[in-house]
Amino acid sequence: MAGIKKANDELRNNVDNEVIVGSADVKALYPSLDVDFTVDKVCEVFYGSEVRVEGVNVEELGLYLSVSLKEDDLMEAGIARYCPTRKSNRGRPPNITGSVLEEKKEKIFMSWKPASEQPHEVATRRMLTEALRVVLTFIMKNHFYKFDGTVRKQTKGGAIGLELTGVLAQIFMVWWDREFKARVERLGIPLYIYKRYVDDINVIVGAVEPGAKIAGGDAHSQDSHRHKDEMCMELLKEVGNRIHTSVQIEVDYPSRHEDNLMPILDLKVNGNYSSVIFVIATPESSLKRSLDEDVKKSGLRIRIMEKSGMSVKRVLQRSDPFKKRTCE
Repeated sequence: MAGIKKANDELRNNVDNEVIVGSADVKALYPSLDVDFTVDKVCEVFYGSEVRVEGVNVEELGLYLSVSLKEDDLMEAGIARYCPTRKSNRGRPPNITGSVLEEKKEKIFMSWKPASEQPHEVATRRMLTEALRVVLTFIMKNHFYKFDGTVRKQTKGGAIGLELTGVLAQIFMVWWDREFKARVERLGIPLYIYKRYVDDINVIVGAVEPGAKIAGGDAHSQDSHRHKDEMCMELLKEVGNRIHTSVQIEVDYPSRHEDNLMPILDLKVNGNYSSVIFVIATPESSLKRSLDEDVKKSGLRIRIMEKSGMSVKRVLQRSDPFKKRTCE
């Protein structure tokens, strides 16, 4: 509601601007994740963030990287000089189950020469980023589950039952959000509201000419008899689906519905910002009256409806929770 109010305030000074309300849903987000690409973007977001990590043992961090990565990989990442090197190239290279697990520092580092340089803050951040890449890739590519009495290994995508999948998907979508908004901006389409919760996206954008298509990075118009909201949302769908194959979206818009109102959770909205909120009936309609006051103060055009014996959860569980009969 706060986002809609902000858009209303902005558009009051641009009354000639036609806007479109729409929503999008990412299809099968977790199973569709490309593990390598997702981990790469998660590491990119972490490295570019303002998150400060303190108390890092850079000596052990460097050793972990030396054990886990090849020298060429360390060189490419620009962190080789901050990591220890082997004293001798004879025999098998030390691994994570060898001296690294020893409790005494002398035994841990007995096969290694100290790093040539101590890392500064930026270098430490890069080292942490590369360590994250190793750990996340290993976990995501080594997930096992049991189905029909048989233990199986996850071969692609993110495991739905793995909590880490949800965390990575959330961070990956932060990168996707930025990319989507940047591409929409480059097309010259005003984006008044962009709100996403996990894989559900709601937008209010400036209308495009009917028949607009993406060609050479620009939006070009062609003859079309389709509704403007359909054309606009299909254009945004094309923008979103070009970012990466692991994120493919489906879109919704008011003209798809008989009453020209589009469901957004327990709201129904259209381009005129008229909407309906369904609430549980309470004694003396106290909840409805309280929300009526809030809506009145906000200046939003929202109607509060209550239904006796009908919970919001039950309304939302219906296949079409916003049929007129629910408002009678």
